Amino acid sequence: MPEDPITLKEYTPVTLDSDELPSGIGEELWEEYGSKIDVEFPTRATQGKWVLTNQGYGGHIRINSQWSFELEPKTTVRTILGMLEYAYNLESFEFLDGLYDADSLTDYFDEIANTLAKNVISRQQKGLYKNYVEREEQIGAVKGRIDFNKTAREPWKANPHVRHREITVDIEDNQILLWTLQKILSSDVPSESTLQTVRRAYRPMTTDVSLKSFRVDDCVGREYRRLNHDYESMHALCHLILDTVAPTRSTGDDRMIPFIVDMARLYESFVAEWLTEHLPARYSVTAQEQVEIGDSGRQFDVDLVVYSGSDAVAVCDTKYKTPTQPSTEDLSQVVAYAEAKGVTDAFLVYPEQLDNPIDTEIGGIHIDTLTFGLGNNLYKQGQEFISDLDQAVVSQSGLVTS
Repeated sequence: MPEDPITLKEYTPVTLDSDELPSGIGEELWEEYGSKIDVEFPTRATQGKWVLTNQGYGGHIRINSQWSFELEPKTTVRTILGMLEYAYNLESFEFLDGLYDADSLTDYFDEIANTLAKNVISRQQKGLYKNYVEREEQIGAVKGRIDFNKTAREPWKANPHVRHREITVDIEDNQILLWTLQKILSSDVPSESTLQTVRRAYRPMTTDVSLKSFRVDDCVGREYRRLNHDYESMHALCHLILDTVAPTRSTGDDRMIPFIVDMARLYESFVAEWLTEHLPARYSVTAQEQVEIGDSGRQFDVDLVVYSGSDAVAVCDTKYKTPTQPSTEDLSQVVAYAEAKGVTDAFLVYPEQLDNPIDTEIGGIHIDTLTFGLGNNLYKQGQEFISDLDQAVVSQSGLVTS
């Protein structure tokens, strides 16, 4: 039985003797996390060994109190923090400086949880944001407006149906905070000191705020005014936490560490946000644009579409895993994207330079492989990527690097 977690480095097979990993643990790993860790059972083909391969994730998986697995990305922690900063729009908030002291993803998420809890406590001390909500109830004392239609349908009831507006803290802005704090408390990520801070933030809210579940998308695209402007940064942290939280598979003391970073999706989101911020103002980029496929009723979700004004000029498809050369499937996919958008430039974007890059034309579509590297200086890598994109796009598109 290992004293420390078993480390699974990204895309690097790890072999274990059959007696080094109990069959029950291996089966549970395969059943619960088979999409994230490729699990090969001991067979003659594997020479009687377990073979575990991290399929592009960072984070931590705990099966029980004795068995856990550290998912180690090939990218440095500092680079991942920079990618998270862009992907979740955290760069504009003042709390980031201290987070960069983290030495691991576990430390980082502990700091994220601690930061959110402290901000919630600070807001509680000033008073949680309130807003008006519509209420409907049957009461003897009339306040607000009587719903005569509902009242007439139930003449046997003495009290009328009344609709009224009520100012309350039990609104989505606060419910999102409470739901996120609850997910942190059900996890094994935070240190004991951070858990204490999260409990201090959580318990007072349960009196007046309803615990409701929320999706990741509920944390973004919200409206902020003068009285709740500080909620924007807290909701950004909620977005990050909820997007990386894994389901709690058990209760009690045997909690599960909840965060798993999908590096491919993080890379895609990071590149999209980078282009959004650094492309010249007269250009724009749309991420995950849905494009109809003829009259089939189906659609593509294109990673990135670059526009000049209202005209699409190029499509990009990000590929986090670095092969020696683009696959036939990847080439076919990006050509289909370009044809669907009516553009002549299509790009496959990788985090490393390929051994056999491609620059060719298929059916009138110019296809090129570009690199947005993940070295120590993300800003420099990003500027080089935009420069290469500019040079590769047809001259009439007019993309520039400034």
